[in-house]
Amino acid sequence: MEFIKHPNGYYYHPSAEIGLGVKIGNEVTIGKNVKIGELAKVENETKIGDGVIVGKGVIIRNGTIVKEQAIIEDWVTIGKDTVIGANTRISKGIYVGDCTVIGKEAIINRSPITIFRKYCLNEYCQGKVYFGCEALTFVEWYKQWRELCKKYYEFPEWFRRDVLPIIEFIEYYQEINPLDKEA
Repeated sequence: MEFIKHPNGYYYHPSAEIGLGVKIGNEVTIGKNVKIGELAKVENETKIGDGVIVGKGVIIRNGTIVKEQAIIEDWVTIGKDTVIGANTRISKGIYVGDCTVIGKEAIINRSPITIFRKYCLNEYCQGKVYFGCEALTFVEWYKQWRELCKKYYEFPEWFRRDVLPIIEFIEYYQEINPLDKEA
């Protein structure tokens, strides 16, 4: 069966399920059996492959490609010109930076401390955290997370319950064991 062109300028397969309040930009292609949760936003020139599940409140920026069977949980933001590999799972609340490539079958957890341990303590990265095209020092990365927490103080309960305590732990750890002179 062919894709249908919506009056707003995007294309979708008839088997796709699009939730209430979803905003979809121009030149977006939505594949077979895709489910897009309510209040999601899919920006211009994005391609969503067959069988993808996009959670509630997800934002997918311009030019992103989400390959087959990927699962993007609630409240995720994916930066522009990003590629999400087939069968990848991105947990609630994750921010994926611009120009990022995530390989197939990846599992991206939501805990910032996981990112900290995996990347900051790796000698190869030399104390940098990689978000998309930019490398951030731990202090820069931490400051961005802190600002995000301030900006979204009305985030869902799971964010306040699960993520904010981790940020506070990182703040405490930074005070007693600084990794960067800027702190």
